[in-house]
Amino acid sequence: MAPPEQSELPAAVPEMSFWWALLSDRGQRGGVAIAGILVRHATPLMGVLLLNWSAQKFLLLAVINFGWNWTLLGVWNIATSALVKNRRVGKPVPASTWVQMTLLGAVVFCIVTGAFGFPVYYMSSAPPVVDAVWWMALAMTMLGPLPNVVEQIREAVAADLPDEQINSIANKRRQLVMVSIIPIVGAYGLLVNLPYPGTIKAVAVGYVLFSTLCELRPDLSAEFAKELQ
Repeated sequence: MAPPEQSELPAAVPEMSFWWALLSDRGQRGGVAIAGILVRHATPLMGVLLLNWSAQKFLLLAVINFGWNWTLLGVWNIATSALVKNRRVGKPVPASTWVQMTLLGAVVFCIVTGAFGFPVYYMSSAPPVVDAVWWMALAMTMLGPLPNVVEQIREAVAADLPDEQINSIANKRRQLVMVSIIPIVGAYGLLVNLPYPGTIKAVAVGYVLFSTLCELRPDLSAEFAKELQ
């Protein structure tokens, strides 16, 4: 009698190294998006460690980074919904939709950064906090997340996500973005009372590590957000 046929074993899932799993959110993020995240978060840290930035320069850039993240989240929500909806009917997104999205994003960005950035800008009587190098750092901070946002929009459109799922994803990401304001408030309170170079560097390292981890591993950030509720 012939031996019974043996079923094929499932193909083994390739193991990822700890660091690649950490950076890529367990293989769900591409290299360009990872580079954008790392560059954006490393920029203010390098300013503090290499250029001896003041507390105002560092915190102001951190606040703008928070406001920009919040704005891009809204852009992702509106752009994804519009692209998916018009793709189903075979029509391009009207130009008026993009104009409205741009104007709304600009208003949201100005309100958020103004509300949090005003006390930072006037936290002391120091000289003006902005200079040519700071403006270059600001440009890198704002350009850094764009590849990741474009990649996420393309993935959502390709998956043809329903509106309910798009809104659900956006709401979860809003919770994660709100988590990032916690270290900014803590850093502000600490640096107002202890505006010393050593304190600024220690706070900058802690803030950048926390913010980078929150963006690289949103699942861990979500668990942290649940604990705060």
